[in-house]
Amino acid sequence: MAGSFHREVIDISLPVLVELLESDKEDSIIIRAVLEAFQSLGRASSANPDHVFESALITIPNSLVSILKTLSCDSPEIRFETASLLCSLTVSGELRESLESQVLASPNELSSIIDLLKEEDRIRNEGLLLLLKLTEENAEIQKIVAFQGAFDLVKDILEKEGGPQNGDVVVEDALQLALNLLQFNASNQKLFVETSMGPYLPQLLSREIREPPSPSTEAPDSAVPEWDTQSTTNFCMALKLLRVLVVNGSSNTYANQTYFHDANMVPAIFDLALNAEIPTMVRREALFCIGDIVRGHEQNQMLMRQSVNETEDEVRPAVLRLIELAVLGSEEHEEDAVMSDIRVRIAAMHAVQCFCWKNSDGQDYIGAAMFSPPASIPITIKFKHSPLLHSLLDVSTNTTTRAPLSL
Repeated sequence: MAGSFHREVIDISLPVLVELLESDKEDSIIIRAVLEAFQSLGRASSANPDHVFESALITIPNSLVSILKTLSCDSPEIRFETASLLCSLTVSGELRESLESQVLASPNELSSIIDLLKEEDRIRNEGLLLLLKLTEENAEIQKIVAFQGAFDLVKDILEKEGGPQNGDVVVEDALQLALNLLQFNASNQKLFVETSMGPYLPQLLSREIREPPSPSTEAPDSAVPEWDTQSTTNFCMALKLLRVLVVNGSSNTYANQTYFHDANMVPAIFDLALNAEIPTMVRREALFCIGDIVRGHEQNQMLMRQSVNETEDEVRPAVLRLIELAVLGSEEHEEDAVMSDIRVRIAAMHAVQCFCWKNSDGQDYIGAAMFSPPASIPITIKFKHSPLLHSLLDVSTNTTTRAPLSL
């Protein structure tokens, strides 16, 4: 009937169903049946451009509050059905705005949503998706969710699921939730490093494989973990999260740059940026991230100057490797190799620019490194000819036009 006489069924049944949520709130069987009826009506309405179900639900007083209250039921099945229903309702922009208003007016109901992250996996995952929708743009909800322990719960999820390297889409969603809470929200950024997520940040960049190999199979090389689409996406999300904490102009940036320095995170990000075995998307994000971390921070700029990039053939100063990457590009063999190379080159230029920002010693260091040292001077770090001058003289490649930009 919901399909053939959709509008009629909604007009007659919806007010009664909402009333049942209040009058029979102690009867878990009836409550679950009502929630399933809502889901059925919503699915039938999804093909209707007029969104009859959503429009009718908004017009019924306290309808969303009545649904939210079922999150406090003892039955896990009801909490799952409610979380799933609320997730489907947030697809509608008008309903999401109404839901945001309702949860702000009912702090207890918002706490019930946050508590979903402590539940068994299927309920937790629905709660995570619901919070992702509610925290996309609403700054007030972002603050409340953060100050009610969301960062600690995100950390628990990341630990349980194995972090970016080992985790699935749940890790991506958890990182996205943290990102939603941090973007354009200075108070949440300050709170973030004071929660359990602060000490966990170095582990966020770990590339160790969590699951031990089976005794019947050959052990993989743990130093070179395999990269799939999900782990690549997870690491990109983690690096974007770090960048939000050191965004240029924020009052928290310098303190967070110092925090990253003291937590010894800069070398790990350097490894992601300069390791040729790392996917291009991750390298690009890592290059932007390392630039933001060193910009205007003397200790991190010095650490960048002292870092080296080791390959099978040589050991080179990391700063010169960045300049070479910015000017000459990288040897990529991806399907969209040209665009990938351009994106990596731009990110490397950003890192070099940030290294030079308010760093006269660093500028002198780069200037001095433009010349090869005399052969009579023994050195432990091998310098090549300057990649800047080399590309200016290399008329056989299109790097000639990019070198002046780097200079």
